[in-house]
Amino acid sequence: MQWICRPSQGRNCSSVSVLIFRDMKPANLLMSKGVIKIGDFGFAKQNINKRIQNNSVVGTPLYMPLEILKTAPYTSKCDVWAVGFIFYEMLHGRTPWTAKTEYELVNNIETKPLIIDSHLKPNTRDFLLRSLRKSEQDRMSWDEVFIHPIF
Repeated sequence: MQWICRPSQGRNCSSVSVLIFRDMKPANLLMSKGVIKIGDFGFAKQNINKRIQNNSVVGTPLYMPLEILKTAPYTSKCDVWAVGFIFYEMLHGRTPWTAKTEYELVNNIETKPLIIDSHLKPNTRDFLLRSLRKSEQDRMSWDEVFIHPIF
């Protein structure tokens, strides 16, 4: 999880919560000497006021939450979804939902449950469940991500 931030080392991670990356995916995570960094800020947008909602649809559909796939307004919590999605993929070796079209992806996310391997530790399960909540309103915020016990 060090690619999100390292709060235990005193790093200030507040900038992540005011910047919307909008294209967080494995291909945009770069590793060098054991450190993972986020690359490709082409779709990133400043969101100084965390309450401002955006409407533009950009990014890679597989890693988009429902609110973007359905062209509804969204906040920086869209990146929390992407982080949870990538973390799920790292732990399970597959994505939580798959599809061949965006329409099928929306349908699968809406109708199929999130299945988390039972061998995962409770804090890991909790992080996945809270970051992959289908309703953006119910999804954890970046502030909650940074204080989550998984760190």
